[in-house]
Amino acid sequence: MSNLLGRMGKAVTGLAETAAKQGTQLRDKIATDRELAELAKQETELLLEIGKTAYEANPAAWPQDERIRLTRERVAEIQVAVEEAAKAVAAGAAATVATIATPAAPVEAQQICPTCGQPNAAGVKFCSACGTKLDVKPICAACGAEMQPGTRFCGVCGAKVEN
Repeated sequence: MSNLLGRMGKAVTGLAETAAKQGTQLRDKIATDRELAELAKQETELLLEIGKTAYEANPAAWPQDERIRLTRERVAEIQVAVEEAAKAVAAGAAATVATIATPAAPVEAQQICPTCGQPNAAGVKFCSACGTKLDVKPICAACGAEMQPGTRFCGVCGAKVEN
């Protein structure tokens, strides 16, 4: 029995050592793959730099010259469009701010004639277009509140109405 247990112990130990070795090999492979990917990236960047330098030295020598030229023209067109759009947005924002910041002109008080629809200045008693008598309501000289005819004191500020 002890012989069986001894053999089983050796087998388990052997399996553990094999698993540890395989784990180490896997970790080393992953590290190597990462290093290989980084080197491939560096190679691509260097080739790109070499290609740009060679192209700029003699653009006509490359069959892709026309595609590159068209791509660069399109990029330039888009850059101009973006700049114009930014200017338009800025101008629109400035106009909006100016509109908001500009106080509205005061609206003059008017009376509309019930007969002909003619606007008349506040306080006139007869329509300037047709002569219809207008319903004139007194306005408080102190605060500008509209009052009912025959009122002796303003209901808003308490000022005495001057006749």
